[in-house]
Amino acid sequence: MIRRPPRSTLSSSSAASDVYKRQVEDSLSDVDGHLKDMLLDTALLSDDEEAAEIFPGFLARLAEMKRDGAGADDIATRKEAASWCIVHMLDKQLLPLRNGLQRVLGRDVVMSLDWRALEMMVCGEPHPSFEQVKASINCSLPEPHATMFWKALEGLTPEDWGKFFFFCSSQRRFPLNRKIGVFPDPRSTPNHLPVASTCFSQVRIPLYPTQEAWTAKLKEAIECQQMELA
Repeated sequence: MIRRPPRSTLSSSSAASDVYKRQVEDSLSDVDGHLKDMLLDTALLSDDEEAAEIFPGFLARLAEMKRDGAGADDIATRKEAASWCIVHMLDKQLLPLRNGLQRVLGRDVVMSLDWRALEMMVCGEPHPSFEQVKASINCSLPEPHATMFWKALEGLTPEDWGKFFFFCSSQRRFPLNRKIGVFPDPRSTPNHLPVASTCFSQVRIPLYPTQEAWTAKLKEAIECQQMELA
């Protein structure tokens, strides 16, 4: 996977939080904004079978809503049915996890947990510390660029360090599966942004001439949190 910033402004998925919400029987997230166009297209489809191929369970949900008095041919109803299918698409996988937790810990204990607390217990702190960041990187930049790279990185926030982890490796939390390799990119100019190969946890960075440029380009690059095949 190659991550080439900046290409997308899509919002991040709620799927991860929904995993933990399902465990404590909390309300699941509504569909993210970047799915609205796809949902609208589906809602306008005249062929129910085609809609069902895109959203498994669409026909059953539409029939259920019709029995409850909703207009099956209404665009809003069809969109709501498609949205429900997305929110509940992982029920088959997540419900056994919840049953297992409740069997081991007891339902009262599980239900007393906030989903964020459960996520913290399973995954640890959501953002790395700078010491963890330093321990997760092998920097092969020449001086003085290595010094400017570390200074730019140190000036970021803990949330940004998590974004840097994800930009380089598709993981947000420490420890990473492998250390991130940081290399110079001789083919790029200072006008270019860093490019990450997440499959190998490597990032190639142009040798920016100033500390200000290092900081600005790094901040701009890590805002790219989407994948692109290349």
